[in-house]
Amino acid sequence: AGRAEDPLVQHVILRKDLTKKPLSWPAGSMIAQACHVVSKTLWEMKDHANVQHHTESYMCSRGAKVTLSVESEEELLGVSKTLQDNGIEHRVWKEQPEGILTAIATIPYPKSVTVNF
Repeated sequence: AGRAEDPLVQHVILRKDLTKKPLSWPAGSMIAQACHVVSKTLWEMKDHANVQHHTESYMCSRGAKVTLSVESEEELLGVSKTLQDNGIEHRVWKEQPEGILTAIATIPYPKSVTVNF
């Protein structure tokens, strides 16, 4: 679990192309995608020590998120593979009923744990 000098950070990666034509998803829809994938990730990994510590940190207003973007579904899948190859627990969100991959969230990891994605 994170320490004060190396706090836990959860990364969220969204598809930027969904906000452009022809889809033109509004900001609210993209925010919803981030919320969906974060909720899924924290729920499915609720027993992981990092998730428990991060959730407790939110009770004290100290939880942290970093939001990043990729340009396409292919890039999102590439990020997922990179995370998997590096042993970084994460989840991918598929918006239904459209079946569109929209976002990734990692579980919280110490800020010092970096992966180039």
